[in-house]
Amino acid sequence: MKRRDFLFLTDHDGRVVELSCEQLYMQFNDVSGGSRIGSPEQGSLDGADWWAGEPPAEMPQSRLDELFQTLEKRLEQVDVLRVSNRDWLKDDVFKARVYGLLTEFQSRGGSVEYSGNEMNS
Repeated sequence: MKRRDFLFLTDHDGRVVELSCEQLYMQFNDVSGGSRIGSPEQGSLDGADWWAGEPPAEMPQSRLDELFQTLEKRLEQVDVLRVSNRDWLKDDVFKARVYGLLTEFQSRGGSVEYSGNEMNS
């Protein structure tokens, strides 16, 4: 079983799927190498901590695109997407990608349900 297969928990007919933001974030972080666009690591050495002078890490955009394209393709056969663990949507880049995925899913007629008493974003 591929690592991405763990992102979804399906019901018996596969038309209702749960997506854990926690699991997706772990994949996102693996693919991006933990780097962040515009991260505080981009600074100068003058009066800064040891990490401030490192050059910005390059985010492998093609791998991120592939991750979300794979998810979109998987959702083509789904009617209802239950999203859990939304408290993991604190990273702005990750949050934007997830909400883009959800918007695309809804535009195709899919229904999104949010589980738990998590943050309202």
